Formats: sequence, C-alpha cells, structure tokens
Amino acid sequence: TTIKYTAYYGKMSSQATQVAIREGLTIAKNNSRTAAEHKVTSLEGLVKFKFGLESPTYQEFYPQGLTEYQNCSDAALEIKLDRIVGAAGTHLTADFPDEVTAIADLRTAFKTAHLAQNNAFSNIDNVITGKHVDRKALTVQLTKNFLLVAADNIDNTDKYDDFFNPQLLPIRTGIGSQPAGTALLEGNVPSPGFINIDISDIAGTPLSTIVILVTLSGLRFYSSATADGVPTPTTLFVDLEPGQSLNKKIDEFVAQLGLGGSTPYLMVQNIGMVLGHYKITFDKLEEE
Repeated sequence: TTIKYTAYYGKMSSQATQVAIREGLTIAKNNSRTAAEHKVTSLEGLVKFKFGLESPTYQEFYPQGLTEYQNCSDAALEIKLDRIVGAAGTHLTADFPDEVTAIADLRTAFKTAHLAQNNAFSNIDNVITGKHVDRKALTVQLTKNFLLVAADNIDNTDKYDDFFNPQLLPIRTGIGSQPAGTALLEGNVPSPGFINIDISDIAGTPLSTIVILVTLSGLRFYSSATADGVPTPTTLFVDLEPGQSLNKKIDEFVAQLGLGGSTPYLMVQNIGMVLGHYKITFDKLEEE
C-alpha cells in the first residue's frame, strides 16, 4: 500500500510542479508575444511612411492589415513573424538595420518561449497519463485491503473503523429512495471557455452535501442569473485545482456563491490551458 500510495502521490506532486512551471512559461510567452506585437505595430508606421499604404511593399509586410498579427493563434503568429522579418530584411536593411535586427530578435524570442510552453504541456500530459495508471494500481490495492480487513474481522465489524472512514461504507440509508453518492453532473469545459449549469433542483436541499471533483485543468465556479451569462471579475467564485475536490453542505455552497432564486446557474469557467473535467455528486442523507 505504501509503495502504491507513494507512486501516486509522487505523480500528483509532479503534476503540480509541472503546472506551476507551465504557468510561468505561459507568462513568459505572453510577454514575448506582447513585445513582438508592439514592434510589429511600430514598424507599420515606418513601412507606411517609407513605401505608402497602397504600395506592393506594404502588402508584403501587412497583406491583411495590422490586426492580423493581433488576432491570430500563437502558431500562426510564428509564421507571420517569419514573413515580416523576411520583408524587413529585403526592404529595410539598407536604411534601418537596427529595426531589422530588433524584429528578428523578437521573433526568435517568441518562438523560443512558445516552444518552451508547448514542451511544458507535453510534460503535464505525460505525468497525467502516469498518474492515472498509478491511481488504478492504488485503487486495486485499497480494494484488496478492504477485503482482507472484512475477511479477518467478520465478528468484529468495528475493526473496520481503524482502517477506513465509516462514511465510505457502501451500505447507507438515505431519505426515501434517494441513493447516496448520486452523480448529478459530469462533463468537460473547453480551454478557454465556460459553461452554465442549472442547479435549481438541488439549491433548496439543505440536508444534502455537494461534492465537486476537478481533473485535467483548474476550474472556477461562479453563480449566474442566465444560462448564457459571462464571468465578471466582481462575481464571487470558488477555484479548484486539478485533482482537488470540494465537499460541503449544499446550503453553505449556495450561500458562498450567492446561488438560488435569481441566480440558479452554476457557471464553470476553465482557468487553465488544457481541457477541464468536472464531476458533481451529492448525498441527501438524514441528519444523525
């Protein structure tokens, strides 16, 4: 059990480390992209002054206008920066060699930062794959442990409590026919993106406990008045990192986010850089 647990926990720690590295590299990439875009913008004025807005030379630099550099993906920007560096080398080297060097250096810096960020994503994917394997091995080991404890203590059921949380026992009594651990919702949240979930059916059940498990990417939970609402910085929210879960009474969760009556939707926003996954369950049990 110790070996299986250590392997799984090690992968969790590695994933957390790689996520932190990725976030730092993402910031570096974003800063590098901003610097390159600023130079592209300043260079546009020089090209326009020297060659004219309607000239074929201007089209070599900005065939679709200045905004194409600002609205494209990172991968597309690499190609566009190669194009503008080539045009600068052809048309500006004689009169403005420093400008040619500057845009070329910023292109190289952005490509380097973008590659480092992509490598970080690959490292996280590798760790997640290994973590899933280790978690399965740990689950099987814990199941074996459960059976061993049960078999050795048939006449001493209280011994179970020394090894496991009694609340994890599958034999539980709920209110009426409500099963314990009923899965309410499960799905993916794209990156970047958000979804809205109508939770009005569970918002009024104060004796229930809501459990939210997040995997793959960090997610942020808001309240929303409409199904197509959008997140705002002033809205109350709860953040959950990959592998982290939330477990609390529904009425407390509803109060924390201001959910209910006028805001019946639970908004889930992906705040990471990869696909996010959530699973929401609840127990509706009698109070002891």
